Amino acid sequence: MKKHIDLSSDEKIVQLQNVAKSWYEMIMGLPADIRQDDKERTGIAVLILEPDTRNMVMFEVEQPSMAASFFRVEKAVRSNLFQDPSSGNSANPSLFRFPGSFTASFDGVTLQASVSGAKGEEDAFISAMLLASAFHQPVDKVLRNIKNSKGEIPPQFFQKDHYLYVLLNS
Repeated sequence: MKKHIDLSSDEKIVQLQNVAKSWYEMIMGLPADIRQDDKERTGIAVLILEPDTRNMVMFEVEQPSMAASFFRVEKAVRSNLFQDPSSGNSANPSLFRFPGSFTASFDGVTLQASVSGAKGEEDAFISAMLLASAFHQPVDKVLRNIKNSKGEIPPQFFQKDHYLYVLLNS
């Protein structure tokens, strides 16, 4: 029998909302000398799904823009269409194609998390944390799963002086 993670259960939704909210608030709360940003961020839009099923959940943290609500879906659809484990594989900011969606598989279950509303690398970071929480796996194992499937991981995750590297390794 195939293992299943019910993304629509009240318990799972609250768990995932708490993960997204805590990481979003942590990142947005960083001092301006650590996290530079030329845009006002108002929230993130989140989509987590099991591809090729109706097992999914969508929610917002704070008040994401209409564009963020659209791009969470665009990233997921683009990754699925190209069969990429990362929307970073087809990212092209000049065409409004951004990173922020990851797909990983554990124990016969495949899940995709797509986040939009922060910087692309921050969206990807929160997506990785959501997958780690959903699978009950360490984030480094999730990232290794994505990388082993030829998924593009934002370079900031590996730059020792970058705040996302510090957060990943804390």
